[in-house]
Amino acid sequence: MESNDQINVGLDFGTHQTKICIQRIPDEGHGEPSYEFFSFEDLNGECSYFLPSLIQINEDDTLSYGFVDKAIEKSAGEEPILQLLEVPELNIEKTAQELFEKYANLGQDENDKQSLITMLKLKLKQDQEKVDKENESRRYIYDQALKKYKSELNTFRYFKQATFSQRDWTAKIGSQLLCIWYLAYVIFLIEDKIGNFFSINMGIPTDDDSFEKKKQLAVSVLASAYNLVENVYHNDINAFLKASVNELMEKTEMIHFSPELIVDYAINVFPEAYAGLLSLTARGKITQGMSLTVDIGGGTTDISFFTIDDRKPCIYKYWSVPLGLNYLAEESGFDYFDHNFEESINENALSKYNQEKTNVIRKLVGFLYGKLSEIGISKKNLSEALKNRAIVYMGGGSSFTSIITELGPFNEIHMLDSSIWKEEQVADKSSVGDLSRLLSISYGLASAKNDDEVKLYSIKNIFGMASNNRKESPQDRYVDKDMC
Repeated sequence: MESNDQINVGLDFGTHQTKICIQRIPDEGHGEPSYEFFSFEDLNGECSYFLPSLIQINEDDTLSYGFVDKAIEKSAGEEPILQLLEVPELNIEKTAQELFEKYANLGQDENDKQSLITMLKLKLKQDQEKVDKENESRRYIYDQALKKYKSELNTFRYFKQATFSQRDWTAKIGSQLLCIWYLAYVIFLIEDKIGNFFSINMGIPTDDDSFEKKKQLAVSVLASAYNLVENVYHNDINAFLKASVNELMEKTEMIHFSPELIVDYAINVFPEAYAGLLSLTARGKITQGMSLTVDIGGGTTDISFFTIDDRKPCIYKYWSVPLGLNYLAEESGFDYFDHNFEESINENALSKYNQEKTNVIRKLVGFLYGKLSEIGISKKNLSEALKNRAIVYMGGGSSFTSIITELGPFNEIHMLDSSIWKEEQVADKSSVGDLSRLLSISYGLASAKNDDEVKLYSIKNIFGMASNNRKESPQDRYVDKDMC
């Protein structure tokens, strides 16, 4: 007997790792929802709620996804080594004295020894200039060789960030192709667990100005992944995993966006900032008033400015700052995966990162004062309303105390915990409780209804200034783009 459950999949496709939450609503969507976080199996048979966002080309030219065996990675050759020359150390005073004693005539005096010192200093300077010139050439050759080596590497990370945010991409395979293959693998895993009848709600890092463009890209990438799963490999994951990289390149088609794709593949796309809010507001976890959420991920930091109405977020503005954990790691001179992150962060990088967050809030406050004065609301009202406002941190970066800061008037810091789903039916609730900061986006995505609901509310609604004498039109309720 087939289940009549309505199944929604919350797909948090992250820069570093991917998380999935499955919502089931019985009675064809009319019952009480239950939630389950997808458990992935690693190479040792251990279970994890996180699938690394990683692809590896193996020795036989097949691909591995998520948990990969480095022992079978296809070699990219030897990593180049930078070998620099050094001028031998020279004790000028001692050397001059030795030369003077060895070669001086009886008629020579200390002034002649001083001349030797001057000559030795000049010689040392000339030697250093020659070495510096040679080392400059060696560094250039090394940089070119390293760039070529990295372009030939057969392990790929950060392809999601390169596709949907800002990141230079020099790998030999395009980031969009890698996204399609990775998501095809994820769809295979989901179908193996729950069957073929479900909708996917995926989050993307975006601000309000770029949402529609990035939404269309996300729909195209997901539809292309579905095309591989259903029309190319006919739902056979083994055939997919046996395919060579050249075969995948040949058979992968980028499906161009059309509104029909959303219906055909049951795809919804949400701003990650919005999805994070849903996990907080559905059960009244945030009080009334103006608030912020800050979701710190691998590639971006997503900030939302919102209030609560009927337990749903009323978003007035959201930003996706293209700096996250990757930026902090790279600016500190290490790979995020290879170091103790908190102990290794460079202070200058941390300061610049925190300043970027502060700049967003300064723009927000200035924007509020400007727009509210236009509609006749005094600055005093806003100043009072902005006192001691809530700021909620979530995402992987919220685990690091050095990144968690007050932002202007938003100084009442909150952290996500397991209480966000205390009243929900969540499988393995005790196991996932400590992971709530990391799983909240996938949970919010699974809870979301339809991406058409993602709207921006008018600033005047913050103080209830909308006219009560007539029904608002959509233009009244949402922020005009020239306000952003």
